Amino acid sequence: MYSIYETISDMGKEWIRLIIDENQGIVKEITFILRQKYEYAKL
Repeated sequence: MYSIYETISDMGKEWIRLIIDENQGIVKEITFILRQKYEYAKL
């Protein structure tokens, strides 16, 4: 079974998704940079 946690970093520039495999205790962390969205917002 997988557990997925999503959060945004304190600076608001990174979107972090933690994927945890509860059977094997494996944690996969995926980080997305949101800087592009903020640049588009300035336009």
